[in-house]
Amino acid sequence: MFLGVNSTAPITSPTVAGAPFPGCGWGASERAVMRSGEGLRNGDLVGPPPTVQVATVGPRRGVRRERPGEAMRRIRDYQPDIPEAHWAAIREFVGDVVVDVYDDTTYRASRLLNTVTALTHWCWLIGKPLNRDDVFSIYTIEEFIVRGAPSSWSASTRGDHRSLLLRVAQALGTADAAVPLSRLPKADPQRPYTEAEQFKLVNWAGGQTTRNKRRDAATLLALGFGAGLSAGEVGNCDSADVIVDDDGVLIRVGGDRPRVVPVLARWEQPIIAAVDELGTGYVFGPNRTTTGRNLVTNFIARCSRPPVPLSSHRLRGTWIIHHLSAGTPLGPFLAACGVTSFTSLSRYLKFLPEGDPTEVRARLRGALREGALRQ
Repeated sequence: MFLGVNSTAPITSPTVAGAPFPGCGWGASERAVMRSGEGLRNGDLVGPPPTVQVATVGPRRGVRRERPGEAMRRIRDYQPDIPEAHWAAIREFVGDVVVDVYDDTTYRASRLLNTVTALTHWCWLIGKPLNRDDVFSIYTIEEFIVRGAPSSWSASTRGDHRSLLLRVAQALGTADAAVPLSRLPKADPQRPYTEAEQFKLVNWAGGQTTRNKRRDAATLLALGFGAGLSAGEVGNCDSADVIVDDDGVLIRVGGDRPRVVPVLARWEQPIIAAVDELGTGYVFGPNRTTTGRNLVTNFIARCSRPPVPLSSHRLRGTWIIHHLSAGTPLGPFLAACGVTSFTSLSRYLKFLPEGDPTEVRARLRGALREGALRQ
């Protein structure tokens, strides 16, 4: 697999003297201070790089929102979880890079700081010169992701950070080659939610402080547990996509995996209630005009803390396990999942119950006898 990073037009930053820079509210003088490193000497501890979802290399899609001055404050106060002497050696380089690429990416300052620091620290430790051409070459980024990244990073996390670093390299103009990238293994799915955990999450949704939050929390659970929608599909679900008839509720899903998904009966009512209340527009988070990449994550962050970690991946995984365990016919189930092959679902098999040995044998014996009769 080869990734060409020069497929888009060059990215440029505004250079009007004294004008504030978009998104962060910096003037030219403030930007100069950040480049000098004067603002990068004190700050609070920021934890290790989080698992984040990031955009793939390509043109900018939308603009991240940070309050004026917030990004500058984060850069000025940033202090990673590495020895102070190490940070003193790389601080100015990291701060200068983040300031220069901030306006040319859609990442928040904290995400840029975490990942750029991780790469730069590794380069410093192995003795690589701290210049942009060396640190942000595609070869260095690939070597870091494969060999130098923290062992705690999962395959999906490594892929996320690689995407961010490639985007930074493109913004810096150091991504000047098509380099074969290693195929990272698919991340193991998280275990499905138990019945007890689902009950706790339902209570959590009902305990939110406002009516809108209670409705959106219940809708999120229903679309995930009941229809297996991804976070992006939850955000794109419109009232017009919800079909209610005598046989239940159907969700018409668009995007890259168009399909129609029957909702599990026990999760139909929250969706019906949301549509009845809202009438038209988005079913989840209706007071908006666009769908952001982190819509679901940001909503959860605004709510009270869930009793168990809540993610759209686990919601969908629980729905998948339910249908696999229930013996839903494979063809229609794959169509409802939005996939064409069982291969992408095989990683969930480890979560399936083993079943009663006597019943399993009886089922297999029946299948074998039917096969013999057809022959």
